[in-house]
Amino acid sequence: MVPRTICILGVVFLSGRSIAAPPAGAAEPGAGTAMVDTTVSERFPAFSLPARGALEFVRPLTPEEGSDAEREAIKECAPGAGHDDVVLWRLPRDGWVVVVTADERLCVCAPHDGRPVPVAMHRIDFGGGSIDGVAGPSIDAGDVDGNGTLDMILHWGSSGCGLSVNIGNDTIVLLEPARPGAAASVRFLPLGTHYGMHPLDIDRNGRMEFLVKQFAMCEACTDGKPHNFWIWELVGIQGGRLVDLNATVPDFPRFEWLSFDPKDRWRTLLTPAMKRALREDGPGLEPYRRGGK
Repeated sequence: MVPRTICILGVVFLSGRSIAAPPAGAAEPGAGTAMVDTTVSERFPAFSLPARGALEFVRPLTPEEGSDAEREAIKECAPGAGHDDVVLWRLPRDGWVVVVTADERLCVCAPHDGRPVPVAMHRIDFGGGSIDGVAGPSIDAGDVDGNGTLDMILHWGSSGCGLSVNIGNDTIVLLEPARPGAAASVRFLPLGTHYGMHPLDIDRNGRMEFLVKQFAMCEACTDGKPHNFWIWELVGIQGGRLVDLNATVPDFPRFEWLSFDPKDRWRTLLTPAMKRALREDGPGLEPYRRGGK
C-alpha cells in the first residue's frame, strides 16, 4: 500500500521551545543566554549550533515599563488597545521596538529622530494561543542572515494537548536600519507551523540555517505496519528569502521513527518512494542556489 500523509504541517522553532531559552533569573531587556539545544546534539552531533551569544532572548516589557516615545508608538500600532492587548519589546541595539497585539498583528518600529516610528506591519496567527501565558509570543534577537545588522525571530505557541502541545510558529524578521539615501526596511519570512525549529550554523559562516521538524504517519511501512515519523527539513536564507537546503546535506530530509526507544530512532522503515510520498512537496520553498548570496 502506498503510504498516505495524515498530517504534515507547513514548514518552518517547537518542542519545549528550542530557540534561545530565557535566562533563569530576571533579566534586563536584551539580556540573554547562549542556546543549549540537546535535540541537535543528540540527533545531529555533526551540526554546529550558532556561536554563543548569536541569539539573545529579549524580555517583554509592559506598556508601563516603556518610555513615553514607546507608548506613543504603541498607540500608532494599536489605536485604542488597552495595556492587556499589547506586548512590547525593546531590541538590544539599534533602537528597534516591536509591538504584538491581541488581534494578531506584529508591528516593527525603527528609530527616527530619537524615537521609534512604525515602519512595517505583519499579520500573524496565534493558532489557538494567546498574547500572554505559556503560549504567548516571544522574541530572540541576533544577526540571523549574517550581514552585520540586528534581526529577530518571533515565536509563538498554539497551546493544545498531546502532540499539539508542541506545535509552534515562527517568523524571521530581517531588519535594515536607515542609512544615507535609504529608509529603514523590514522583511518578514514566516517559517509557518511546525513541531520544532532549531537555529544552526552548519557551515560556520555566520548566517543561520534552521532544522525544522514535521510529523507524518505511514499506513504501511516496509514491515507492513503503520508507524509515525518526525520529518526533519533544512531551511536557509538566500537573497532575503527562505530556501530549501535539504539537497545540500546528505540524507536529508531525515525520517525519524517516533519510537520510545532511542536505538530505534533511525531504523529503516521507509523506501525512497515512501519517503517522497510522505514528504509531498517538503517545505514548499525554492531550492538553494549554489554560488548565490
